[in-house]
Amino acid sequence: MKKSLTKILVSVVILFSLTLSANALKLEKNNTYSGTIKDSNRNNIPLPPGEWLLTEKNINKPKGRSLGSFVEYTFYNSDVGYVFYYGPKGTKGSADMWVGRKTPSVCDGSPIAGKTKIRGINNTEWCVFDDGEYIEFRNYTAQNFSSYYHAYYIDKILLRDTSKSTIQSIGSQIF
Repeated sequence: MKKSLTKILVSVVILFSLTLSANALKLEKNNTYSGTIKDSNRNNIPLPPGEWLLTEKNINKPKGRSLGSFVEYTFYNSDVGYVFYYGPKGTKGSADMWVGRKTPSVCDGSPIAGKTKIRGINNTEWCVFDDGEYIEFRNYTAQNFSSYYHAYYIDKILLRDTSKSTIQSIGSQIF
């Protein structure tokens, strides 16, 4: 009885682990993607509606003591604009990643609109900037010394109203 129960349990665990890894994608440059993507590094990347071409994929390892590696993706849709994503490459950063244990911010400067919530070393914020041809919607999460950042660059032509209240409303809906 114990042997058969162990075999069933092992089979269920193997099936479950295969199912989890099967949902992850190894993103390739010059391929198109849509929806929310789960990459092979366990990052969830939400894309706006439509087809998005992966134009850049970079892996960078900051200099310093075991900070971990990060992956960057840039997607492009000619009808809408760009999406940029930055997240960990399956590794965690170390405690000395942020100077003075202060959580970094991507909303410094003069954003049009935004919202920030900081609790110790954890931070979630979003903000909007006028980037010339585009309106840039930034989202940043810092949690337990891991950073996740994505930005949507929406062509201004698509936005009929670029008033602060409208931009604030759009940002709240996105994030």
